[in-house]
Amino acid sequence: MANRQRVQGGAGVSRATFLMAGIAGVWLLGFLGMFQRGALLTPPTYAGHSAPAPLGGQNRATSLDADPRAEPRSSLSDGAHATSGAPAGRAGPEGWHESGGVMKPEDGEYEGGRRRFQIPPKGTQQSDSQLKIVWEALNSNSESPKNLLVFGLGMDSNYFANIANRGGKTVFIEDNPTWIDLVTKKIPGLSVVEVKYTTKINRDFEKFKDKATWPLLFMSDLPKDVLDTQWDVIIVDAPNGCCDFEPWEKHIAPGRFQSMYMARWLALKHPRTGGTLVTVDDCERKVESLYAPLLLGVANLTDTVSRRPGEHESDGQRNKQCYFRI
Repeated sequence: MANRQRVQGGAGVSRATFLMAGIAGVWLLGFLGMFQRGALLTPPTYAGHSAPAPLGGQNRATSLDADPRAEPRSSLSDGAHATSGAPAGRAGPEGWHESGGVMKPEDGEYEGGRRRFQIPPKGTQQSDSQLKIVWEALNSNSESPKNLLVFGLGMDSNYFANIANRGGKTVFIEDNPTWIDLVTKKIPGLSVVEVKYTTKINRDFEKFKDKATWPLLFMSDLPKDVLDTQWDVIIVDAPNGCCDFEPWEKHIAPGRFQSMYMARWLALKHPRTGGTLVTVDDCERKVESLYAPLLLGVANLTDTVSRRPGEHESDGQRNKQCYFRI
């Protein structure tokens, strides 16, 4: 444990001086906090590239019947979402019963019609403040148990599948077969789809700024069940992204171009009441900070939440998550 040092002031310093200094410090911290939050929520601009328009209406491409990779057509105006019930045929979580089409809680872990937030286990790399946004989206009592799609597999997968979305449908998308074997042995029963990403950061960083190239991001190896499901929440935490300090030109990792695009595609193809919540992890990094607002829409950004390094005793670094409603 680090040693604490006590600092004592000189005999000539009055209590009033200390009081005035404290007030000034609080005021300065508040001002800096407002400045930082404003900076976080201000969409980034890039040389030679204008900010993308909001999703919807005239910005959507041709019909899926003509090209399955094309963005879904919708007659909805920006900000509107089609009304659709939750997928049928699934039993509710233990402790719930169905009454008039609405799931009602019966046990003690609920308050005001909602499940109380459960703190994740040690090692979870997301912070409580980040997880609570996803938790609230998954645990409203307004619908049946929810559908959760996660790009990425990890030791927090059990939390998402069996705690946060207990009783719902949770599917994980992962491209590393070794990692799939490791995680599924430790957490049996997970629904995992293995895929291959076709992009490379050092080759494609500039390429997909042009919207005409976006159909190339379509993931044809996703199964029909994934493509046909109306997802309530989509988490983008894979594949390997880029980058904190190094230049993107040196990175051959896939980047999250395709996973962010497919989150957009799925949300538009199956619009739901209130929109689909799309969470993009590490959105402060070079690829994610550019392509998250570009592919998911600046106007659809609802929040940005930071994580403290080492929270939940994990090895996670300081990062940000961006939240979009599409």
